[in-house]
Amino acid sequence: MDAAPTLCDSPIGYRLAHDRAERTVTVDITQAPEGVRRFSVTYA
Repeated sequence: MDAAPTLCDSPIGYRLAHDRAERTVTVDITQAPEGVRRFSVTYA
């Protein structure tokens, strides 16, 4: 996802990679709003 909208009016970019065998999802942040260093991910 490139240039997705955020609540702080600055875009974010990211890539998701799912490894079924390892039961993991990796999130690579490719574009972050200026000054933002922490992200929260919720999953079920």
